[in-house]
Amino acid sequence: MKFLAVFVAFTMVLTLGFASKNVEAATGLSGFATMEGYNVDSKDWEGAYVTGNLGKTYAEGEWFPGRIRLNGFQSVYPNFAGFPDISIWYTAAYATNSGTGMFVDLVKGIQIGVRTLTDDEGWPMESGLPYPMGSAENVDDAQNHSGENQWLGYKLLNLPDSQMNRSAETATLGGLGSITDGKRMFTITAEDIKSALNSMGIGLNTNNIEIYFEFHLARTSIWGSRNLQTEYASGAPASWGGYLYGLMNFDAIAFGSGPKTGSSGHFGLLDSSKTVPLPDTPEVYRTVTGMKFLDVNNNGQFDVGEPGLKDWTINLVGYIEDIEVTLTTKTGPDGIYTFGGLSYGSELRVHEVMEPGYTQTYPHSEITLANGAKSFVKVDAGKGPWRWYIDRSLMPANANDAVTISGIDFGNFLPDPKIEVKKTGDELSKIGDEIEFTVEVKNTGNVDLELTSIVDDKFGDLSYIKWSTDGFGATLAKGATESHTFKMEIPEEASDPFVNKVTAVYNYMQIEAKGESSHSTNLFQPLSSIEKTVDKKYAIPGETVRYKIEVKNLSSQDTPVMHYVLEDDLLGWSISGGTAKIFDLGFGESKIFEGTETDYMIPLDAERYSIIKNTATIHTSFDDFDNKYDYSSFAETKVLWPGLEIKKSGDELSKIGDEVLYKFEIKNTGDVDLNLVKVYDETFMFDLTSLFGKTILKPGETDNAEKLFKIPAEAKDPFKNKVTATYKYIMGDFSKTVEESAEFEVNLFQPGIKIEKTADKTVSMVGGTVKYKIIVTNTSSSDSPDLKYSVVDDVYGTVVTDALLSPGGSKEYTYDYLIKNTDPNPLVNTAEVTASPVGFPNVLKDNDSHEVKLFTPGLTIKKTADTEISKVGDTINYKIVVKNTTAEAYAPKIHCVLTDALLGLNMSFDLASGEEKIVNVPYVVKASDDPDYLTKFGWTELKNTAKVVGSPIGFEAISEFKLEDSVTVDLVHPHIDIDKSVNTAFAHVGDTVTYTIKITNTGDIALHNIVVKDSMLGTLSAFATSLAVGAHDTHTYDRLLTIADIGILTNTATVTSNPVGLPNKIEDKDDAVVEVKPRLYDETGWAYGGSYAKPIKDIEGVTSTNWGWTNGPIEEGDYRWPIYVGAGQNDLSKGKIVGELIIAFHDGTMKITYKMDEGFSLKEVHLYVGCFRPLEVN
Repeated sequence: MKFLAVFVAFTMVLTLGFASKNVEAATGLSGFATMEGYNVDSKDWEGAYVTGNLGKTYAEGEWFPGRIRLNGFQSVYPNFAGFPDISIWYTAAYATNSGTGMFVDLVKGIQIGVRTLTDDEGWPMESGLPYPMGSAENVDDAQNHSGENQWLGYKLLNLPDSQMNRSAETATLGGLGSITDGKRMFTITAEDIKSALNSMGIGLNTNNIEIYFEFHLARTSIWGSRNLQTEYASGAPASWGGYLYGLMNFDAIAFGSGPKTGSSGHFGLLDSSKTVPLPDTPEVYRTVTGMKFLDVNNNGQFDVGEPGLKDWTINLVGYIEDIEVTLTTKTGPDGIYTFGGLSYGSELRVHEVMEPGYTQTYPHSEITLANGAKSFVKVDAGKGPWRWYIDRSLMPANANDAVTISGIDFGNFLPDPKIEVKKTGDELSKIGDEIEFTVEVKNTGNVDLELTSIVDDKFGDLSYIKWSTDGFGATLAKGATESHTFKMEIPEEASDPFVNKVTAVYNYMQIEAKGESSHSTNLFQPLSSIEKTVDKKYAIPGETVRYKIEVKNLSSQDTPVMHYVLEDDLLGWSISGGTAKIFDLGFGESKIFEGTETDYMIPLDAERYSIIKNTATIHTSFDDFDNKYDYSSFAETKVLWPGLEIKKSGDELSKIGDEVLYKFEIKNTGDVDLNLVKVYDETFMFDLTSLFGKTILKPGETDNAEKLFKIPAEAKDPFKNKVTATYKYIMGDFSKTVEESAEFEVNLFQPGIKIEKTADKTVSMVGGTVKYKIIVTNTSSSDSPDLKYSVVDDVYGTVVTDALLSPGGSKEYTYDYLIKNTDPNPLVNTAEVTASPVGFPNVLKDNDSHEVKLFTPGLTIKKTADTEISKVGDTINYKIVVKNTTAEAYAPKIHCVLTDALLGLNMSFDLASGEEKIVNVPYVVKASDDPDYLTKFGWTELKNTAKVVGSPIGFEAISEFKLEDSVTVDLVHPHIDIDKSVNTAFAHVGDTVTYTIKITNTGDIALHNIVVKDSMLGTLSAFATSLAVGAHDTHTYDRLLTIADIGILTNTATVTSNPVGLPNKIEDKDDAVVEVKPRLYDETGWAYGGSYAKPIKDIEGVTSTNWGWTNGPIEEGDYRWPIYVGAGQNDLSKGKIVGELIIAFHDGTMKITYKMDEGFSLKEVHLYVGCFRPLEVN
């Protein structure tokens, strides 16, 4: 249309106070939406967003981008109010003659931004930057990228299942639907968009939205497998967040992929207003084929004539996103296998399943075939370790051609490892000799072998690991022979004949080959014996014993003459000293050594019961042989001791001039008989021998005698005397004297006196009473006479005079003493006793003292509060400190009872010297503490007293403290009043009302931090921030009423403050109410197009007397025309402009917007746009 006539007629309700609102004449979003897909040009491999066809650079299984651009929608959906859901459909399945073809099966990467992507931005990488373009390889990487990436400046959406891949068919719209649905869709709600914008910090007034997404083109080979559907229906979600179907509700139909002739499917908005064709994916497939052959010569490659292996299992694994699908086939009679109908875009891996006994020989390393297939290794039980990898990018040169990837071969070998072992060597030898033997190993199998172990059961490892170049090597080639000669020494424990066996173990690819061989060597047996004996099993130190040594040759008859060397360290025979006995013995001969040369004296310092062990050793040797043997024998003599004990006893108490009866007892404490020689008392110089009756004293026997002696005048106390006994041990010509002595004491009686002074206290104070106790004890020997004694105390004075006390007896005296303030500290008191034995002039003295430490008790109490002012309901924290001020650390603790009536406190505790008790009590001020506090003006005193009673423990009767302390807190009454009023109770829109707000300090304490707020005006900073007691502040405010105020307009003012010195929040509020009514009227308005305007009454065929205009014809362009009301008879001077009509006419499309002035709104619109005259209207 080149020219359009625009006819505008509408009835408009004008409501004073309503804001203007944009109106979109079209329906939904199609007028604001541009839908595009991403096309890649195969000439330069660069991309662009287009609304038309997407070319043929896409293949099955690849992702292609799409986007929707929304612009200018705020005029209809301001701040997204009423914004509709955006549902984007796409062709999912397409009926064909052979079944159903699949187009799009998945969607990912749905994201929102306000930045328009450039043509270089087709697919996002993890960094948010675009995948590079410019080559087929780059494009292929982008089209097959994994993961779900986010553009810079965009926000990925995490849509629920209920909005993803839903049916777009009419019958099941929005539901799960069926796998055969022709159309499916995903939905983005306004809330999804707003949430994304908020998270990016973008305001909801944006007029530009970009929605980006990626579609997945289905794969033919995969849709032919139910395995994929099983994975999608029951497996865990894929890493890229894809979603398909919740259940398997389809038949095993022949699914295909790609377009039906003439159509590639579409995607677009659900209302079909915008659509874009899907990419055309060529239906061309790959074939993978190869051969399974027997590698007869095990050379790791196929040679002409090597046969194929039939019925071997070959697996092909296709990797699709996070899912793998396995296809299986068997090799044919010629070993050939084939997998056909494989789509592009998926990675393929091929491996063989191994048969028992076979090993894989091809491939055996990383190789790349000419067609691009690569070998790789993966160890998995039961499968060949080397496998083939076919990249998703392996495609034909011509997109319409199929491609066959051949040469995916596997070679196997059936090994038969075998070995033979031979062992030869010396036929005759003996223990300790070096034997020589040769071992030969031959590989008789069909493969080269690796050495596992080759071991001689007597001599151990024979491999190169132990013997270097002289041992068997690590490998043995097929048909090869290896031999080595070893020299070993026959061990001492060898049996005759000496048999040793060699066992060789080789392997091929963990298959074992084993062989054994044995060899026998005859051994002669040399043998000797030595026997040593002694003539005395027991002897004492210094006694001589005689040894006998006998040596015998017990060898086999064929043993040559043996040479002997005899050593005996105890007898001094040694090789090193040149004194060893040297001699020869033939078969069955012997030699004896006995006489003075074998005599030995027991050492004088030998310990009792120790064993004298004498060992003799022979060393043997042969002519022409290196063998040497040693034999030993020993004899033992136990060391005994002669021992003697003498005891002397008698009267233990005597005195000079009396006779004392002495008793003597002699005992043989040794291990041998003793002969009596002499018993003599050295003190009295008297021979007692004749008093004893036994001339021989056997071990353990005793002999006794008695004798009276008189205590000499010169005897000292105690009186000691000594006796000595002499005996002799006799064995043949050997004898030894044994002598022992003993002493005895006679006690002469000993007088003694002791005094002990104690008291019932060690600590006390002035006024305290101490009870003293004095004990006098006669410590004389029991045979002493009584003692006469007197006691004097330096405090009490004379306690007793000339009292008598028997030996061992004691006497106790007690008295009380009241401590005076003149007594020293400490108070030390001493008592002394003087005594003499009755009838003797001896004077004995003793004294003892007792100390009492004195103390002066002290106690204080202090009570404080954490504030000087408070109020009912507030908390006062009281602190009470009670302290023991006693200076002496040894003083007893003071027991205290603390009470406080106001705080409800009654507690007991003990305080040591210098210790204090701190009691912290929070107290909430009660209404009873401040009667009439709600109405009272003037402060109230709250006085609180704590009392303590205390006494030193143990001194309660003579010392008591009664103390108290008080603290006073003033109770205040903070109040604030706010009064809000308005000058009228009724008004209309457009009126101005006046509010008056007054605040007053009605309490008895100054207020500060005052803040006044109004629900319409906000914080009112004009008010004073502090008020003295009784002070006030008043302000007025005007408000113009608008349409938004219509109804009951309630306005609330609040005030908050703090009392000076208190944290309490004091507040008040008040309301003012005005009933607001609207001023309304209806009017008809017309758009006036100036030179384009024509009165409607002048239009041909229109019968009307109404005023108004039609405007046109006009050309494409932009126009802005005023809207008039009240212009009767088309007289503009009578009219009023109430708004503006905005016209955008471009590319054959016209967009019309109505914009109304403040106070006017649209009630009804009549619009005509066309090329012919307007319709008849009323």
